[in-house]
Amino acid sequence: MDSNNQTFIESLIFDPSFRRWVEFASPDDTLRWTKFIADHTDQAESIRYAIAAVKALQFSNAELSEQTIENEVQKIVSKIRRDEYLSEDDGNNVVKMKRNFTWLKLAGVIVIGIIIGLTFYLYNNSNKPISNTTIASVAGKNFDEEYINNGDTVKTIILSDQSKVLLYGKSKLSCKVFAKESKREVYLSGCAYFKISKDASKPFIVYTNKLTTKVLGTSFIINSLPNKDNNVSVEVKTGRVSVFKTQDFKEENKKPYELSGLIITPNQKVIYSEQKDAFQRTLTDNPSVVSNPENHNSFNFKEEPLNKVFEQLQKTYGINIVYDKEINSSCSLTASMDKESFYGKLDMISKVMNGSYEIIDGNVIYSSKGCKINQ
Repeated sequence: MDSNNQTFIESLIFDPSFRRWVEFASPDDTLRWTKFIADHTDQAESIRYAIAAVKALQFSNAELSEQTIENEVQKIVSKIRRDEYLSEDDGNNVVKMKRNFTWLKLAGVIVIGIIIGLTFYLYNNSNKPISNTTIASVAGKNFDEEYINNGDTVKTIILSDQSKVLLYGKSKLSCKVFAKESKREVYLSGCAYFKISKDASKPFIVYTNKLTTKVLGTSFIINSLPNKDNNVSVEVKTGRVSVFKTQDFKEENKKPYELSGLIITPNQKVIYSEQKDAFQRTLTDNPSVVSNPENHNSFNFKEEPLNKVFEQLQKTYGINIVYDKEINSSCSLTASMDKESFYGKLDMISKVMNGSYEIIDGNVIYSSKGCKINQ
């Protein structure tokens, strides 16, 4: 048995990000796994089998918990490992013989085994069709238009105000005709990317069962697809959005043309935990460039004051970096970071300058003891 193939296939099947990519193709996951496939062309067939195994888990549109998936796959993997050697009686002795069993064949067996092993579970726990009943009761609206995506690909929708929506699989978007309303309101079940046309006189409001997001014109992603923690997230690409618990929105929305509530800015993400009934503001998994300050295209530094480096990072990514300017005033950086991601840049700075950082409430908090000037 090829232990490398064994580890490779298992790592894909058990990786939640890989399963999210196969099921929902979110932008961040797609970017990561497209690059991964390009870097592992020698494992293309194994990756295809892993994709098939994950898709087998959703053949009845069942929303299985991460633990259920891992438990079922592990049962199959363990059984195949036990059966890898056959016992044969040659008439005198029992001889253990190794099966001719490659891990590509194992992946195929996993696909079949998962389908068979979970058939009863799926039959009794399959999802009902997507419904906006709860959202409708909160918003008190009847819908004029509905868009449903039960497929595996992303569906593009152009709304009447020319706002663009990318509707992901297992998702539904409903709305009134904007021309008849004082606001632009839509109702989302699932996951969607919004690029909203600016109209200061008509705020754009997205309702989900748990969160309501209000914008005047920006781009962002809302993910309310079912998950094991019952979390809902809002991720901002450009502009600013305000987020509320849906049950509190009417009370908080007394000034319809202003943004209030929890404000989220570019490259920030807010996660609402239903279990904790609390918001957590953090940064996106892969912050992107949001502005073009002078010299932003070069992160090659030669004895550049660290304060200047942080200023350039803040302007380029729109992310606030909190640090002690006085302590770091004598620090300078020599490094080439053009090809590094935002977090890669922070990691390199921390390593070179013997510092550290953490993400708190959507801000980068950088700590160090400063730099001593040699006398």
